[in-house]
Amino acid sequence: MHVPLNHFIRPGLVLHVAYQKEAEGEGVLRCLEKTAQDTYFEAVEVTSMPDASVRRRARAILECAGLQAAFGAQGLLLGAGLSLADTSASRRQKAVDAVRRGIEEAVELGAIHCQFLSGTYDPKDEEGAFEA
Repeated sequence: MHVPLNHFIRPGLVLHVAYQKEAEGEGVLRCLEKTAQDTYFEAVEVTSMPDASVRRRARAILECAGLQAAFGAQGLLLGAGLSLADTSASRRQKAVDAVRRGIEEAVELGAIHCQFLSGTYDPKDEEGAFEA
């Protein structure tokens, strides 16, 4: 008996990995449109879109295509050298604020998931990072 794969998974892609430099700025809209035209994909992971008008247009594309969106907030931390495990309270707060902004963007985009990494930590102060 042959059962289609999409009965078990929701095939998708990570937009900024699949399209790399093309998915920056308003280019993300062209990349979303290309993905939306491919009937194989049911989900897509997007990342930060600082421009609110781009986010609104991206959400419209996602909804029209019936694509489920996930939001990858790890770039907001790693790109800025931030860490939720930072032993400095002020730097850790900057990391929390960045993730909070990412969650707000995810909500605007209609994302059903938001994932992030804690960031890096100094292995010499591993215990401090865990306590942070």
